[in-house]
Amino acid sequence: MTARAHCNCRFGLHNAFVLTEEVIDTRFTSKDERNQGSQGSAVACYKVGRHQLCKVNRMQKIIDVQIGEVSVGQGEVILQSKAIGSCIAIVAYDATKNIGALAHVMLPGRAPAKKATERIKYASDAIDVMVKKMTDLGSKSEDIKVVLVGGGNVLNRKDDTICQDNIESTLEFLGEKGLKVMAQAVGGINRRSVSVSVESGKIFYAEGDGKEKVLWEAKKRYEE
Repeated sequence: MTARAHCNCRFGLHNAFVLTEEVIDTRFTSKDERNQGSQGSAVACYKVGRHQLCKVNRMQKIIDVQIGEVSVGQGEVILQSKAIGSCIAIVAYDATKNIGALAHVMLPGRAPAKKATERIKYASDAIDVMVKKMTDLGSKSEDIKVVLVGGGNVLNRKDDTICQDNIESTLEFLGEKGLKVMAQAVGGINRRSVSVSVESGKIFYAEGDGKEKVLWEAKKRYEE
């Protein structure tokens, strides 16, 4: 647990995070930290005896991935999608190359020919584009791990099948690609949000108005 407060730190930082454990892992301090393409500085605080020392880590670019988009990043970047209802956010991560990707899928299956300009809204096409973007940066398909978030029946309609169709279609096409799903938060009736810190390999999610939690964390090569 962390909380915002004025920090009595040797480095003279303000509005840092209060230390509640010996070392904390925090991500954002900027006021517009969630805006697309914004920059956020990460503050880490350490307790040494009676003193609290804080340092600012390097800036990270934050990218909002909207419906029908696929974004990829390497190193100091955070990819995120918010207000995910029946859509599926596919988060892919390669710990060997420190590459992450996020696809925001709206519809199951593959795009028909007449919808070619909107093809990334469809599960199969989005997965194809996501894998290509990652392999173009140096990933190998066998090193890519996947996390799924979304597929909620947020309108709570008994006859609404699109959410389940999205889940099943996404799992089917990931299986055809040989991509392993490491964790998922899907189904139910709540909207969700998801973000991946590409630098750390941590994937966070939240349901409804709940607090953000770690859904999955990649093991780096040196940790195995």
